[in-house]
Amino acid sequence: THCISSAASDVYKRQVFDIAAYLVDVYPAVNATVSVSDPTCGLNNGGIDITGSIGGDGTYSYSIDGGTNFQTQTSYTGLAPGSYDIVVSTNGGGCEYLETVTLTNIPAETVTAGADEAICEGDAVTITASGSGSIEWFDGGGNSIGTGASISVSPTTTTTYDAVLTDGNGCTDTDQLTVTVNPVNDATFSYSSATLCLGGAN
Repeated sequence: THCISSAASDVYKRQVFDIAAYLVDVYPAVNATVSVSDPTCGLNNGGIDITGSIGGDGTYSYSIDGGTNFQTQTSYTGLAPGSYDIVVSTNGGGCEYLETVTLTNIPAETVTAGADEAICEGDAVTITASGSGSIEWFDGGGNSIGTGASISVSPTTTTTYDAVLTDGNGCTDTDQLTVTVNPVNDATFSYSSATLCLGGAN
């Protein structure tokens, strides 16, 4: 309350001022660390993790769809390739942390089997395949017969072999080759007579 005196008129006028006071809470800016794992093998198996949230009033909710849906969880799995709008929100003041991340599919490595082979019955042959990863071989019955870029096989009948490659992300790819087994013909002999003479012409 302030009082003002007017000496000219000796009339005292009192002017009253109303003062309103407001308490304003100022929160520190919200921040967080967002890390991603890209989907692999053409699957929807990507992930987003939100860690280290700071600022605001200390309570947080999270969204990966631009704020349409909020949750308390900070880890998201089973995600498809695409862009995700991250929102970390805190109560009061509209404080938020925003970040857009992109998940990109990591394709599987491929395996290339060598050329088909042909052998005679009883022979062996080395079959080969190439690719970035570990290679396991399977026979026509689905039985594992060895690992590596090349192996030796000696089938008794024509057989198709599968070369299965597993890459660093656990993705698999398959290629095939066939080993054809040709039978060995028995030799046949004919004689002009049933009698053989030592040193003679028969």
